[in-house]
Amino acid sequence: MSSKPPARLHTKPHRVVRNAKSAGFGIYNMLPGCLILKSTFLPRVLGLFLAFAGLTYQTFLWPPLAERLFPYLLAPAGGLGERSIVFWLLVFGVNVQRWKEQALGAGVHPAVELVV
Repeated sequence: MSSKPPARLHTKPHRVVRNAKSAGFGIYNMLPGCLILKSTFLPRVLGLFLAFAGLTYQTFLWPPLAERLFPYLLAPAGGLGERSIVFWLLVFGVNVQRWKEQALGAGVHPAVELVV
């Protein structure tokens, strides 16, 4: 048996799992960020913020770097990227006219009602 107290035995696996989850969440943020950058019915700066937030979460793949950068880069970037998209969608929503134009350009039949 190890000389460490039993309460401290679980901390290392917990950190590994937390870092892996954070890196996965970063990928989850980068994908919609890239899609928003390419879209025309949301401001592209929102996609840039979200993609940058996802990129900063990738620092959790190297924990010493993440521990040093978290208060200075990760927390502000993640907060800016995620909160800005939520704020924009709650206050302004999407540009419905551009949404319909893009759907018609993609070959959706005009008789199909787009639910917005």
